[in-house]
Formats: sequence, C-alpha cells, structure tokens
Amino acid sequence: MKMRYVLFISLLIIIIFLIGIVSSKKNITIKNITYFYYHYTKGYAINSNISYTIECTDKCMASIKLYGKTEEEAIMVEVSKDKMEELVNIINMYRVYKWDGFDKVDKNVLDGDSFGLSIKSENKNISCSGYMKYPKNYRDFEREVDKFFNELIK
Repeated sequence: MKMRYVLFISLLIIIIFLIGIVSSKKNITIKNITYFYYHYTKGYAINSNISYTIECTDKCMASIKLYGKTEEEAIMVEVSKDKMEELVNIINMYRVYKWDGFDKVDKNVLDGDSFGLSIKSENKNISCSGYMKYPKNYRDFEREVDKFFNELIK
C-alpha cells in the first residue's frame, strides 16, 4: 500500500515538472518591424540569389532583388502599414522567433543553397542562417515571403 502512494506521488511530481517545462516555453508575438532582411540562393548561376530588405524610419521602404537580376536592378517600393502588418502576421504564423540563433551547415554539401534572415522589431530581434540546413517550416515561410514581395511589385 505504501508503495502505491510513493509511486503516485512520484508520478504527480513528474507531471507537475513536465507541465512547468511546457508552460515556460511561451509564444512570442513579433510587433512593429523596423528592419527586415531576408536572402536566399537558388543555384550558382550568376545572380541566382533573391533578397528582400525593408527599412522603416518615417516610412517603410522595400528593396526587392529578384532571381536573375543584378543588385542595381533591385526594385524600390514603399510598403504601407497594412502590408507591414501582413508581413508581421507571416512571421508570427511560422513562429520565426524560434529560429533566432539558428546557424547550421551541412558540411557534406559543397554546392548547395543558403539563406539568411535578420529582423528587428519592437520586442524581439531575430537572426538566423543556414547552408543546406533549415529550421522548421522554412519552405512554407519562403513561399509566403516570396508571394508577399511579389504582390508589392504588382
């Protein structure tokens, strides 16, 4: 009978401990982006990189360098507050704050693709990069960001 109480109390302590760990991993909501820089490569042909930059001071301005174009051919466009909120929603939807500090390289690949992301916001700065290694939900995030910036230039 005593053994049951010891097992029950031990199990209860373990459950409380696990609940504490899970609840300590709080979600962060990114707010008011002041700087966004995202780039990635798609092969090794000339100008095979894509990069998106937004800098916000009095107004938000985006520089969009598309695949196959030179840096000099980057498109400059003003970004409205509504569109900035849309970008914030994309970042929050994919929990990009969890990527902060991600810096992984597949050392077995010599001719692969890479990415880099830097975000400065009111409440969190995020910096991450990878070479043939990507954080969770990366490809979905890439598609959404491409769609977002392509809509800006239409």
